[in-house]
Amino acid sequence: MKRMTTIMTISALTACLLGAASSARAAPATAAEWGGNVLVSWSVPGGTAAGVTSLTFPLTVAPETARLSGTYFAQQFGFTHATKVGYTGLQPRPDANGHARIRGVFSSFIPGTVTAHPNCHDGADGGPGVSCGVEFDAVYGHTYDMVVTADGLDTWSGHAVDTVTGAAEHIGTWTLPSGSGSLTAHGQGFAEYYAGSSCDDQLFYDVAYGAPRAGELTGTTSYEREYGGCVGSGRTTVTDTGQGGVHLTRGTVGRPAAHLYSATRGRDGITVRGWAQPGSRLKTTNDPGQGWFDPESGLVLAAADGSFTLVTDRTIDGQAAVTSFDPTSGAALTESNHIDVTP
Repeated sequence: MKRMTTIMTISALTACLLGAASSARAAPATAAEWGGNVLVSWSVPGGTAAGVTSLTFPLTVAPETARLSGTYFAQQFGFTHATKVGYTGLQPRPDANGHARIRGVFSSFIPGTVTAHPNCHDGADGGPGVSCGVEFDAVYGHTYDMVVTADGLDTWSGHAVDTVTGAAEHIGTWTLPSGSGSLTAHGQGFAEYYAGSSCDDQLFYDVAYGAPRAGELTGTTSYEREYGGCVGSGRTTVTDTGQGGVHLTRGTVGRPAAHLYSATRGRDGITVRGWAQPGSRLKTTNDPGQGWFDPESGLVLAAADGSFTLVTDRTIDGQAAVTSFDPTSGAALTESNHIDVTP
């Protein structure tokens, strides 16, 4: 996944956004309000006032994401003649029978929506509408296209399509009240932690929201702001993917012992930033078979909050990676994710 070099933590972003808070868009009413939430917005320029008949939202949930119930990554969509919205997205689930699992969601919050699909039931988040969901074997790290398509007059279907294998999961189908219209070509989305009740319990996630599509048209997804009761507490990072999308990381629980979020090549080498077990010793290598070594400039330990920055010329097959070690015993803890090095 391409990642640009501009990385900002939420504490910095919050300061930038304070002056614009009064004009910021309201948080999605369909997302949990109490906890660790991040708001994004999307649009597909070129869509007409009459709306469009399909939308595709790429989502990539990285392997480092905590595979536990409690987080949700979604994009909302509206209709030209309806005041409420629908949404579609992915929710991590625990592994089962040796397979990674994820849940696809496709819901309408429009009163009068009906369904006969076996994956769906009446009601949406305690209000009117219809909710559809299905768990399936998934590959974390693959991009899934969350596809919304017209399936008859005022009838809409949601699918999750693995863009690597082509496997498609039909999440559900529902029918809106007559005259609800076509899909609008702009909206909002969110990443949320909906389980638990403490900001200290936020599950770790690493997710990219790709450029949305409407037929042959392609748009963009952008970061808006944090909202909810845990603003500033989630160690959130936000990165422009450089391809019309946004990459987010947030949370601590279930986070791997070492995780990289940026690697930038500069005059002095590759600057690598990430999180690791506080106090752990970070090492790099060109070949894991030959061992792991302190960065060329010397010993690097993760700070008390787990953050670290190091500079190295070493890569594994052209990608940055580190392994964290116990600073006392020297025992290896965890090898990090491998990420591309950006110019």
